[in-house]
Amino acid sequence: MINLYRVRGSSMTPNFNDNDLIIITKFFFNLEVGDLVILDIPELGTVLKRISFIEDNSIKVKGDNEDYDSLIYNNSYNKDNVVGKVLFKFS
Repeated sequence: MINLYRVRGSSMTPNFNDNDLIIITKFFFNLEVGDLVILDIPELGTVLKRISFIEDNSIKVKGDNEDYDSLIYNNSYNKDNVVGKVLFKFS
């Protein structure tokens, strides 16, 4: 299944900007460090982030904007929280 999402915020600039559209797939077989994913975080909702670390069933994520800091960068998340993997961006 393929879904369309709109980017909100500045945590992923300069690669993804506010209001960019992205296409994600919910069907993926593996995740790798560097992959762009939509992650469902119960306290925040869905967020676009880049995988920075993977171990067993846990991942850590980060944003592309080096000037932006978030508490979620310090947390580990279950791979089951990944909603989808980014396939394409429309600017």
